[in-house]
Amino acid sequence: MKKQLVLAAALTFAWATPGQAQTVVASNPNTVAQALQAAGYRAQVGRDEQGNPKIESAANGSNFIVYFFDCENGRACRAVQFHASYEMSPPSLETLNAWNRDHRYGRAFISNNNFPSMEMDVDLEPAGMTRALFLDNLELFVALLPQFEETIGWGR
Repeated sequence: MKKQLVLAAALTFAWATPGQAQTVVASNPNTVAQALQAAGYRAQVGRDEQGNPKIESAANGSNFIVYFFDCENGRACRAVQFHASYEMSPPSLETLNAWNRDHRYGRAFISNNNFPSMEMDVDLEPAGMTRALFLDNLELFVALLPQFEETIGWGR
């Protein structure tokens, strides 16, 4: 019996790798910034116009912002959103609708200031997610950036 308990405990610790043990939570923006930095991204922490946290970053020359949502007085946030916006004339609605139809992740739209934008929500409530899973979501967004830029004609 003792041998089985020791084996069960050893297996539990073997499955909990260091990357899995670290949790990213929206209620602590530093965990998001640290995850970004650990993956080699810039992470400039600030506040948005509503007083909620935001983190400015970039990937392969494309700027993006991590916005925090479902916050209470700028704290206790429960979700984040990866957001990229491009200061240019917007493409046609047909182009953006085709993007949304053909891409499961990365919602495209024309922002209030008439710029093409793409964003992806990540729900971190109630207990957050492992750093590895958070970075997997980030890498998905980062992989979509050049595809979106090509679609909207950015840099031409």
